[in-house]
Amino acid sequence: MFKKGLLLLILISAMVLSLYADRQLVRITGAEKQLIDQIFKNNYDIALYRPNHFIDLVLDENQFNQFQNMNLNIQIVQTESQMKENLSSQSRDIPGYRNYSQIIAQLNQYASNYSDICELHNLGNSLGADYIASSYGTAYNDFNHQLIALKVSDNPNIEEDEPSFYFMGAHHAREPLSTEVTMAVLDYYLSNYNIDPEITDLINTSQIWFLPIVNPNGQKIVLDQEDVWWRKNIRDNNSNHQFDTYNQYGYGIDGVDLNRNYGFGWGYFSSTDDITYPTYHGTEAFSEPETMIIKNLIDSHSFVAGISYHTYGGLVLHPWGSLPNVYSPDGLALADLANQMAETILKTDGSNQHYDPGYGWELYAASGGLDEYAYGQNSIFGYTIELAEEFIPSASIVTQTCQNNLEASKIIVSRVKKSCLTGLIKDTDNNPIVAQVYVETVDNTGYPKQPYLSNAQYGRYYRLLMPGLYNVTFSAWGYQTQTFLISIDTDQQTVLDITLEPSEACTVSGYVLDETTSLPVPQASVTLLNSGIEPVFTDEQGFFMIEEACSGEQIVRINKAGGDKVQHIITLNPGNNTFTFTLSPAFISDNFDNGALTWAKTGSWGLNSNQFVSPDNSLADSPSGNYTPDSQSYCRFPSAIDLSECSNASVSFMAKHQIALKGEYIAFEISTDAINWQALKIFTGNQPDWSEYYLSLNAYLGQSVWMRFVYNNNYNSTSDGIYIDNFQVFKNSNSVSANDHNVNSLSFKVLGNYPNPFNPDTHIRFQIEQAGTVDLNIYNIKGQKVYSQKKSFSNAGIHQINWSGKDNEKHPTGSGIYFYRLSYQGIHQTGKMLLIK
Repeated sequence: MFKKGLLLLILISAMVLSLYADRQLVRITGAEKQLIDQIFKNNYDIALYRPNHFIDLVLDENQFNQFQNMNLNIQIVQTESQMKENLSSQSRDIPGYRNYSQIIAQLNQYASNYSDICELHNLGNSLGADYIASSYGTAYNDFNHQLIALKVSDNPNIEEDEPSFYFMGAHHAREPLSTEVTMAVLDYYLSNYNIDPEITDLINTSQIWFLPIVNPNGQKIVLDQEDVWWRKNIRDNNSNHQFDTYNQYGYGIDGVDLNRNYGFGWGYFSSTDDITYPTYHGTEAFSEPETMIIKNLIDSHSFVAGISYHTYGGLVLHPWGSLPNVYSPDGLALADLANQMAETILKTDGSNQHYDPGYGWELYAASGGLDEYAYGQNSIFGYTIELAEEFIPSASIVTQTCQNNLEASKIIVSRVKKSCLTGLIKDTDNNPIVAQVYVETVDNTGYPKQPYLSNAQYGRYYRLLMPGLYNVTFSAWGYQTQTFLISIDTDQQTVLDITLEPSEACTVSGYVLDETTSLPVPQASVTLLNSGIEPVFTDEQGFFMIEEACSGEQIVRINKAGGDKVQHIITLNPGNNTFTFTLSPAFISDNFDNGALTWAKTGSWGLNSNQFVSPDNSLADSPSGNYTPDSQSYCRFPSAIDLSECSNASVSFMAKHQIALKGEYIAFEISTDAINWQALKIFTGNQPDWSEYYLSLNAYLGQSVWMRFVYNNNYNSTSDGIYIDNFQVFKNSNSVSANDHNVNSLSFKVLGNYPNPFNPDTHIRFQIEQAGTVDLNIYNIKGQKVYSQKKSFSNAGIHQINWSGKDNEKHPTGSGIYFYRLSYQGIHQTGKMLLIK
C-alpha cells in the first residue's frame, strides 16, 4: 500500500509528464478508496466509475506506466490509434459516424420525404457560428454550425395538446455514437409510420423532438481527428481568437463541458472552474449558447420525458445525479421506467447481459447535467443512457448498439399511456390555468425539486406515478384549492379534468399568542404562502390583518425570530376571517453561546467568535480559517430528537457561507437510525449575508431523528466555509382556533406511520378532535385491499392503529409498497409505507 504523500507525488508527476504523450483508455480494477479519492481530487479524465468494481481513465503512456508501477490490476480498454481507426476512412466518415454536414443533409431529407409528420427547426447558433457572426476570428470559419432538431408528430406545425419527448446526442464531442443512436431511433419511427401500429400511434399522440448533435463544434474537433479525446465545446477561454488543445489529448485552455453547464445544481461536483480540464463547467450556469438553446427548448414545450445519449458504460441513469446518496421525490417511478428500458437493451460486450439502471450518481456524481435541470426545474423524467463499452466503438458495434436501443425508445414515449395521472385544469370560463399539481407521499419526499405545474397553453398536466392511491391537490393563487383521492392503474391512464372555482376577495385578521403564557406575540410575521402578498407583522397586542387575500384553502406561516415557526392549512371564506394562532418556544435552541461545542463532531468543526447572529459565537466547519482540502467531516446534534406526540415539527437556523465551486459542498442531513442519512439542504457557492433556513420535519412525525451538518471535499480547493447560528427545533400541536370560520383538517390529521420501512409491525398515527370511530383500509400497489379495521376512540387526541403486515385472514403479505387510508367523520386521508422482509 502506498502512503498518501507518495501516492500524491506519483499522481502529480504523472500529470506533469503527460503533456506530450499519446493517450489510451484504461481500466483499473479493485483500486483502494485512497487512490480513488486522489484520482477525483486531481481531476483525471474519468470515463467511467463503478464503485467497488473499477474506474476507467484516459491516460497517456507515462501516466499508464506510473499506475502500473503501483502494482494495480490495470488493462487497456481502447487506444488512441484504435479510436482513430474507427473514425477514419479515406473520407473520414466510415459508415456509422457521420459528420455535421451529413447529419444535417439527412435531417433535411427526412423533412422532405416525411413532410406530413416532420418539421425541421433551427434552434440557434453554436458558439462557433456566433464567433463567425461577430467577426471574432478566421480560425472559426469552419465552425458555422447550428443546433438543428426535427420534430415528429401527426401535426408537426402545430403545438398540440400532446405530451412531448426528446432524444439528444453528442453533448460530449468524443461520443459520436450518441448521434448515430439518435438518428437510428428517428429513422425507425419515420420508416415505420403507417406500417407499425404502435409507432403510428406514438407519433399520432405525441410530439417527439430529435436533436442528434448538441455540440457540433466539439464533435468536428473529434471527427477531424484534431483531438479524438476532446469532450468540450470550443469556448475561447483565453481570448486568443483560436482553438487551443494541449497536444490533442482532451485537455486544453479552451472549451466548456456542456453537460456540466446546466443550471439546476450547477458547479459543485465532478466539475471544475479550472478551464484546462475536460469537466470545466463555464463561468456560470447556461454560459454557453448550446445549453441555453436546450433550456429554451425544454422550457417551451410540455416535455414529459426524454433521453440524452452518451458513451459509455451500458447504463440507464436517472435523477438525482448531482450528489451521492441523494434521492428524488419521484424516485420509485423514475427507477421503474429505467428498469423497463434497461431490460430491453442488450450489451455489446458479448456477456449477454442487459444495461444496468440506477441513479445518476451511481456512475459518479456530477453537477450541472441536462437530467438535473430537466427534472429539477420542469419535472421531466430525464434519462442518460450510456451506450456501449468504449467512447468510439467500431462500425459493427454502432449498428448493433442502434438496434439494441430501439425498444427502449418506445417504452419511454409510451409511458404516459399507463400509470399516469393526466387532465386539463381550467377556470369556470374554460380558460387554461397554470396550477400546481401536488402528489402527497411523492412531492414531500426526497431532495426537493421545483413544483410541478400544468402548462399555460392548454392547462394540461402529466404525473407519472406508480400504481396505487394518492391524495392529489390542485392549487393556483386566486382559485379555490381542490384535493382528490385518486387511484392510479397499472395499464391505463387516469384522466381527471379539474375546474377551479375563482376565489372571492377576503380579509384575514387575528392574533398571535404565546402558547405558554397566552400573552400577545409582537413582531411575528404572518405570511400566506404562494400568494405573492408581502408578510404582515403583528403589533404590540399580537394583532395582524391581511386585506387582499383570496377565499379557499390556504397555507399560512407564522414566524417569530427566536420563537416558533409553524405552518397551518386554513380555509378562508368570503368576507372577514378571524383566527388566533399560538406560538410555543423552541423545543431545542442552540445559539452556540455557551463557550463549548456540545455537538458530536469529526474534523475541525467548532465555534467562531467573529461571525454570529446572536452573540457571541456561531458554529463553523473551519472556525480558524479556510477549510482543509481533501477532507470530510460532520457535526451532529448530540442526541436523537423525539418527534412523537406532535402534529407539526420543523427546524430552522441562520447560515452564511463561502464554498469554492470545485467539488466541495456542505449539507444539512437527517436520519432515523444515525446510519442512513438524507440531505434536506445542500450549500454550495457563496452566500455572504446571513439567511434563515426553515425546513419542515413533518415527514418524520412519530419517529426519532438525528440531525447533522456534513462537510465534503475530495479536491485540493479551499475556502472560508459555512457559519451557522440560532439552531432551533420546534414541536407543536395544531394550536389555532377560528373565531369566525373553520380551520381545515384540524378535526382529523394523519401523522404518518413508524417505523417506515418496517418489518413486521408498524404504527399508523393520527389526531382526532373528538371521540369517534376511525376506519383503516390498507391497499397493495395494485390497488387491491389487503386489510381493514374499524376502531373506536373515547377521547380526542393522538392515537394509533397497529398493522402486523398480515391480511384479514392473518396471512403474511409480501414485501413492497402499501397505501393506507384512514376515514373519520367523512374525512379521508392516505399515506404510503414500505414493508421489507
